[in-house]
Amino acid sequence: MTRHIARWLVAVILFAASLGAAAQVMELASGQRSATLENIRQRGAIVVGVKADYPPFGTRDATNHWEGLELDMARALADRLGVRLRLVPVTGANRLQRLEEGTVDVLIATMGDTAERRRVATIVEPNYYASGVTLMVRPETRLRDWAELRGHTVCAVQGSYFNRPMSQRHLLTLLNFNTARDARLALRDGRCIGYLFDNTAIWADLRGPAWAGYHAPLAPAMVVPWAVALARHEAGSVLERWLGDLLAEWHRNGFLQERERAWGLPASSFLAGERVRWMAVADDGQPVWRRGQDGQWPATC
Repeated sequence: MTRHIARWLVAVILFAASLGAAAQVMELASGQRSATLENIRQRGAIVVGVKADYPPFGTRDATNHWEGLELDMARALADRLGVRLRLVPVTGANRLQRLEEGTVDVLIATMGDTAERRRVATIVEPNYYASGVTLMVRPETRLRDWAELRGHTVCAVQGSYFNRPMSQRHLLTLLNFNTARDARLALRDGRCIGYLFDNTAIWADLRGPAWAGYHAPLAPAMVVPWAVALARHEAGSVLERWLGDLLAEWHRNGFLQERERAWGLPASSFLAGERVRWMAVADDGQPVWRRGQDGQWPATC
């Protein structure tokens, strides 16, 4: 009985500590009230929407264990708050819906930062990665330019920001799927000339034995940065500001570049540039890129 009581007391202490860590966010960062943060404090856990089909950013291994660069970010975020981490798999098609309906607290799900998405979600600044769109094709397919795709059918993942503009720009017929896996398998089955998706994910696929001989001959187009997102009602909240400060810290201390190397990704020029930018120091010894008295990042940031 004594051991059970001791374990119960430890659990209570740990839970109280987690609430205290989350409460410190409210105390140390200025901003509007955050309903999401209050929910996190009450449950003692943060719910993060992540990809389950996008190695090496978010996926599950052979034992169904979550892994990837964005999973590392989610774990570091939960650790900093001092709460448990709950992961919810999302897709390009449903991730913003999951955020709006409150199924997840935060999205870290390979989401490009676009004007359209800024109208339906709170985009946390700074961005944390960047990618463009390219085309994965079968071994026998030869392409030299995007213009050669005119009139062809390409496999795509529903909800990707580049689908409509790429189809309009190059007169493509899109064959949409809910997941990247289904789109890749459709390419293998010969249902399309190529698989249209983020270059980072395609490069990761091409390193694996399952896609030996497949290639991505076209230069990435429409390169955009990736963003962590909160629900619309979190705009200007204490949680948005705290997350932004954490992302800036990760650029300054090299956490994101270290995770990039750990997952075998090519060195990102975006991350290299962000590290230099956020490490810049003014004459007063303070970071050049710091929040103003209004709590906002500089407009040039």
